[in-house]
Amino acid sequence: MRQGYRFFVGLLLLLGAQAALARDYSGGFLVGTQAFAWREYDGGGNRLLKENGSRFTLGGFYGNLTAAPRGWIYRADGDIYFGSVDYDGQTQSGLPVKTDVYYSGVRVQGIGGYRFGIGGTQTFGIDLVGGLGLDYWKRNLKDSTTSSGTPVFGYDEFYSILYGKLAAGPHFQVGNWRSTLHAGLKLPMYTDEYIPNSRSGFDQSITLHPKGKLWGYVEFSNAFALRGNRTLRVDLYYDSYRFAKSDSTYATSGSTLYLVHQPESHMDVIGLRAGLGF
Repeated sequence: MRQGYRFFVGLLLLLGAQAALARDYSGGFLVGTQAFAWREYDGGGNRLLKENGSRFTLGGFYGNLTAAPRGWIYRADGDIYFGSVDYDGQTQSGLPVKTDVYYSGVRVQGIGGYRFGIGGTQTFGIDLVGGLGLDYWKRNLKDSTTSSGTPVFGYDEFYSILYGKLAAGPHFQVGNWRSTLHAGLKLPMYTDEYIPNSRSGFDQSITLHPKGKLWGYVEFSNAFALRGNRTLRVDLYYDSYRFAKSDSTYATSGSTLYLVHQPESHMDVIGLRAGLGF
């Protein structure tokens, strides 16, 4: 894991060095919203729970991804996200329960690659990019009751994910608009799920490692040139994670011994963000 973090920091330093030499680059800020969904499944493919709702994002970026006509391209970006979503699931004993889940997290990533000009024109090219990112969030499951009035206690989870991504797609310019469409694959290379014992009901804290699976993402970035060096930035995107069932670990609650694991989990996000570049 330490090697992954060092590689990620090295990538950001490399992108920063490229930025110092580049002519076409911008930095700025973005605000946005996400339609968020999380699902968990048992070994037979039966859904154990679902979470749906809106989250909000605040972030920034720096790079030449929507500016350079050809050549080396890069972008470093990050955001914080937060929001309360609906939970529809069940207790450990299988009783249906509904409640709220509050998410708060931070994501940073760096991507870089090359833009190939097509047909000798400055207005159309094909990108090939890759990168690394870190994603960290807290999932706060609220206390609730079953339909029969039985109290159900929530708990906290903390996820830390190191992921890699590869993508390709076109870049084109129409008037004052410059647009980039990337479609690719994303792989969680290391995942740490930490559940402190303060609200879990177990006597000890638990650490699990859900196994990342390869899945897709799509990002459509648009920059409209305004007066001066300013740009209006608008992005539409689909993002995702897929995790196989984690290995199990033992935990105790009083004199009772439990075998604990994280089920197969799916996350899907459709987002819109907009802001200004300088």
